Amino acid sequence: KSGLVKLRQTNRLVTGTVIRGRTYTLADFNTLFKNGSTNVPLKGMVSCTKNEAVAVDFLSKSGANISGSKVKVIMKIKSKNGVDIDDMSDWGFNLVNQRHPGNLVQEEVLLEEGMFKKLSEPKKILNPDGTPKKDIDGTEWWEVELEELGTSLRTIN
Repeated sequence: KSGLVKLRQTNRLVTGTVIRGRTYTLADFNTLFKNGSTNVPLKGMVSCTKNEAVAVDFLSKSGANISGSKVKVIMKIKSKNGVDIDDMSDWGFNLVNQRHPGNLVQEEVLLEEGMFKKLSEPKKILNPDGTPKKDIDGTEWWEVELEELGTSLRTIN
């Protein structure tokens, strides 16, 4: 965390919209995003990207070990304190072509865990024909807009 504080004081500060793709169990999705609250607690460092294709690619990686009902979520987050770490990231520009051939450069932006404000209710992502997007197994795709508040989870009672 102290490293992120220092990096924010350089040209690595990222403000504006970043994207996070994450697969959740249906129960976790409902608890986080459909509970009637505008507050969304995201635990651990929040890895995001500047490239929506990377977020979509990560949906499969993050949900590989989830059994039962699950939901794919694209979070569009208004970053206030994000830090561009792509050149240091394992999946970043400097290492992806050597260690991860054939994979997308992550364009990683790191946010600290904390409370995020829900700017819109989650909405189903639609196919071009207007039908809800679903995987073959029935997993639904959702989108939600959030705003980084910079409120640590550890200071919330």
